[in-house]
Amino acid sequence: QIVPDFRKDREREIAEAGRAAEDAGKLVEELAAMAETQKKTVADTAAASEAAAKAHTEAQTALDTANKALEAANAAKAAAD
Repeated sequence: QIVPDFRKDREREIAEAGRAAEDAGKLVEELAAMAETQKKTVADTAAASEAAAKAHTEAQTALDTANKALEAANAAKAAAD
């Protein structure tokens, strides 16, 4: 008569569950590391975007100043003619 060995089956299932839990834990750690990397990337991108916006504003201000100087020069030339 063959008697099933439930204890070995249960121990094997427990071991498999333990390995699955370890694998899941490793995956969670990897995902957490990826999330941190993405947070840094987002922060770096935001900083670069702010710097670009500031540079754009400064360039626009310089262009406006140059246009005013050109208008003044044109007005002075017209007055001289």
